[in-house]
Amino acid sequence: MDDRNREAVRLERLYRLDDSELAVLNERWAGRTSSEIAGALRISQSAARFHLGNIYDKLEVTYDRGGTSLSRIMAYYAVLDNPTAPRIPRVENLPDDELTSPTRPSEQSLELVQDDDEALLAQRPVRPMEHEAAPPPDRRWLWPTVAVAIAALLVIALLLILLLGGDDDDDEAAGAETATAFTMNLDSTATALAGLATLDRQDLDATATALSGIATQDRQATDVAGTEAANATASAQPTETATPTEEPTATPEPTETPAPTETPAPTETPAPEATATPPPTQPTPIPGEIVYEADWANNPDEWELDDNWTIEDGTLVSANDGLRALLAPAAAVEQLNSASYAIEAVITITELDACDGTAGLIGRAALQPATGDREEFVSGYAGQVCTDGWSILAIPEDDPESDELASGDFSDIQIDDQPHTYRLEMDGETIRLYLDNTFVGEATDDRYEDAGSAGLQLDGTINIEASEFRVFAIETQ
Repeated sequence: MDDRNREAVRLERLYRLDDSELAVLNERWAGRTSSEIAGALRISQSAARFHLGNIYDKLEVTYDRGGTSLSRIMAYYAVLDNPTAPRIPRVENLPDDELTSPTRPSEQSLELVQDDDEALLAQRPVRPMEHEAAPPPDRRWLWPTVAVAIAALLVIALLLILLLGGDDDDDEAAGAETATAFTMNLDSTATALAGLATLDRQDLDATATALSGIATQDRQATDVAGTEAANATASAQPTETATPTEEPTATPEPTETPAPTETPAPTETPAPEATATPPPTQPTPIPGEIVYEADWANNPDEWELDDNWTIEDGTLVSANDGLRALLAPAAAVEQLNSASYAIEAVITITELDACDGTAGLIGRAALQPATGDREEFVSGYAGQVCTDGWSILAIPEDDPESDELASGDFSDIQIDDQPHTYRLEMDGETIRLYLDNTFVGEATDDRYEDAGSAGLQLDGTINIEASEFRVFAIETQ
């Protein structure tokens, strides 16, 4: 994908963010951690982390195909130079409920947010202890004390003058000398107090200047880190990304947790030893090289569309209902060396009545011609979802009625009218389904051993918009 197309994709993804998410993203661009973002926007840290996680999901950086998630987030900063880019809103104009109550993002994006927070902290230089400024002395009592002392001295002086005013000339002269001496003492006391206040103000100014210098150094270091990260570009090929600091901070090795001591079996009733069954692990998407990526914006004629599909503003749009499949061009799989590959697409469901329809991907597919009363259809392996469940299907070559290989209900995933990333992996005889990079389920089948074709498949009362479509070559596990 060239730079122009990459910028267009990033612009489209930025418009998926609401105003609160744009404000939070702007704080991340400034090199702030989730805790610092929470303080800047006056929200809880969990709300800041949820906003960042939703940003990662909507900008599709949860599946790391190259570089780091932080550098890929920073790469969107350059898009702001485009006059059509969304504007960053003012924080005071954001709705409180939208800013303080974000929806929960995917668990993988929350892990990336934590990793990026740690990376940002590791990039910051550590100042020597002798350079750290001591906190300013607490002298808030000084100015009230000075004011009270001066007022008391003025009152005493006034009383003395009044008392001495009624005596004879000698007493008046003596009183004048006393008043003069008292006034001199008053002036010297006031001068001393004013000097103390001046010294204290100088101390406070010096302390504030030192703290300001340290804050400036921190901000310069953060700006350098943000600038270097923004120069990194996302790549389909995994590339080594330069870190913003000369020497990255080593991540400490996790401490091995000692295994719990087994409870001895009762001696009264011996029982056969039970073999401990380890908990199942959740598979993660297999990394691979992109061998094909759809470009509906600049090359819409590459796909052969029928009446069920159109391309509008660079997006693939479905219509009608029933069983509908659309196969990608031959270039999507012709470079594959095996039948093990993954299909990934960003799909938004636009019409769905309860669970009366399913949408998803199909691989190792082949177009079966119409015979007799049977219309043409596509055979292969399909991974499909509806509002509350998923299924992995095998569609025979002689009958459009599918065989269900595996199915289940969603627990932590919610299908709505927002874009979601669908991923179907065909790894040898294992077919796995992912949604938003979260493992959904898998099945095993050996009937299709050729790469075939790849595409999208709908069934029932449902319609979609697809903004991205990719095919990856993966290594068999």
